[in-house]
Amino acid sequence: MKVSYDKLKEGTKKVIGFSVAFLALNIILIFPKPANCMDLSYEFRLSGDGTSRPHVTLTVQNVNSATLEMVFNWPVIDGLGNLYPDLINFIEDVSVTDADGRALSISWSDRTVDDTNWYWGFVHPIYYKCGSIETLGNNNITIQYDVSSNAEILSAMGATDEGFIDDTRSKDFWHGFLENILLRPWVHSDVSSATLRIALPGGWNYATIYPNSSNDVVALGTMDYMYGDNIRWKNYQRSPFIVYDTAKFVAQTKLIKGIKVIDICSIELDKDRNQEAFYQYFEYMNNVIGTLPIYAYLTFNVFIGGDIEFQKVFQALPYGYEHGVTGEFYSAAGGDIGAWGSSLTKVPLWAFDGWGPEEQPHLFYAGMIRAWIFLFIQFDPFVPWFKGGFWTYYENMTAAQRYGMDHVVDRRFRPMYKYYIDNIAGPPEVDEKSSWGKNFLEYYKPCLTAYYFDQLLKENSSSNKTIDDLMKLLFQKAEQGIAINRAIFTEALNSLTNYDFTSVIEDYLYGSSKLPLDGYLDNPYPNIVANNSSGSITVSTADSVSITVSLTRGRYGGQNADWWVAESTPSGTFNYYNLSAGSMVSGLLPTHQGPLFSLGTTQLLNSSDLAVGTHTFYFGVDLKMNGSLDMDSIYYDWVSVNVQ
Repeated sequence: MKVSYDKLKEGTKKVIGFSVAFLALNIILIFPKPANCMDLSYEFRLSGDGTSRPHVTLTVQNVNSATLEMVFNWPVIDGLGNLYPDLINFIEDVSVTDADGRALSISWSDRTVDDTNWYWGFVHPIYYKCGSIETLGNNNITIQYDVSSNAEILSAMGATDEGFIDDTRSKDFWHGFLENILLRPWVHSDVSSATLRIALPGGWNYATIYPNSSNDVVALGTMDYMYGDNIRWKNYQRSPFIVYDTAKFVAQTKLIKGIKVIDICSIELDKDRNQEAFYQYFEYMNNVIGTLPIYAYLTFNVFIGGDIEFQKVFQALPYGYEHGVTGEFYSAAGGDIGAWGSSLTKVPLWAFDGWGPEEQPHLFYAGMIRAWIFLFIQFDPFVPWFKGGFWTYYENMTAAQRYGMDHVVDRRFRPMYKYYIDNIAGPPEVDEKSSWGKNFLEYYKPCLTAYYFDQLLKENSSSNKTIDDLMKLLFQKAEQGIAINRAIFTEALNSLTNYDFTSVIEDYLYGSSKLPLDGYLDNPYPNIVANNSSGSITVSTADSVSITVSLTRGRYGGQNADWWVAESTPSGTFNYYNLSAGSMVSGLLPTHQGPLFSLGTTQLLNSSDLAVGTHTFYFGVDLKMNGSLDMDSIYYDWVSVNVQ
């Protein structure tokens, strides 16, 4: 029997369709739903104040395993990797029930995650407390527990209410990290979605670095900040969480480059804290290096003093490091350069062992700089000069945006360089550690080297390239998840100009050669003399007058400028030196326009026909290359010739 192709095709379709449907049905019947689809709904409820323990209720839906493993970060670990299991538990009195309210058992164990792919700085394992729940086939499970109160947290740190300098107390807030208080699935991919509802007393508010889906609900997404499976920069996207009494604390918020920048401090502290300055610095870093891929940056400061034994340990939560790309607790971020974020009339003078508003090696808010340098952009293997030196350089460059570059050079870079020459450079080069715990060769020599690189880039590009362009290239690598090494750093730097930085990198970042910064930290220094004399000279009409000029480029090398050589005549008119003519001609125009460079002694005139009277010769450069004489940006010298 013959069967047509069309009928065969039609029959085949039916068979295939039935088989696929039957196969799909069998898959549904035989295989369980994949485990990586759990929906987590948290409620954080504070019924009293900071002396009360918050209560967390967690509903886990779509559980498809016989055992549900839930973890939180514990124990406390400091920056040296020391564990403090007896310091604080964070989570207490855990109970587990199914959808019908029947109790389920939970057993506890310790877990550790360590990954050789983590970058150099994340040297400690991640420590978890793991609760294993026997689900007994239940798909929906409720977990309830208490969280350590703020009073318990501060007491564990070694702080007391007597240590508060203003009228805030431990009862007025709760602060910590979500990683320490939110039980979550051991396997990150098991999280399909997560939300956190916040229930607080009247007059209280909260802040976190996750977006809100409504006024009292935080959208945690898949909780990406809270897992150690994110290598490189993601390890430092920890999750600070603040709950506070609005009668005692102030929150200031501004959206900068798509990032919600939040600062919370006491009302008393807020009186002097200049958060607008911090916004300016934060925007500057995003502009000159790159926009951090985070939703929010949160800083929190309480006015508490005294020697708090475990404060730095608490700051290092949850991973054993005190800083993060999503914010800072206590000092080191928020506000301006003065104590507690206040503004100053002038930048403190750099001093290796200085303390206080007049002299200090670092500025108050500088913790923010770390988010870009060595937390997001990372060297692997670790090099201390990038972490310490480039961070210090940009700490000062941010201050320059508000207080002026000349001011920062005079009060920061110049005394830093003098200390280097007097105490460090040698030969042989030596190192010193300050009372701040900072080694000069890790923080300050590489800071000066970064300044030197910036000057060389400007000098070799007519000021079209700066060290900011280097940092942009490194930032782009970090966005791709690539850690920086020496080869990448050198290639990026050499790509900006025709100048070869290879030996410079070797000599000053990896070697002990003496930095050649003499002249690079000064203003342009023009010099003009008549007959080898400066100031004023007197000659007769028969005498020959020689006019010579020279210029030390200073810290603006490579920057475009108007170059002026001018003469004020006895008749009250002006002449200018015309390069093409090789002589003074009537009028007042720039002699040259172009980048600043150091000019050796150069004779411009040798004349014996000057008219009787006083001739004043000027040589200067102004940093606005526009053909006009700009007295607000000019550096000049003069010499007077009295012809009798």
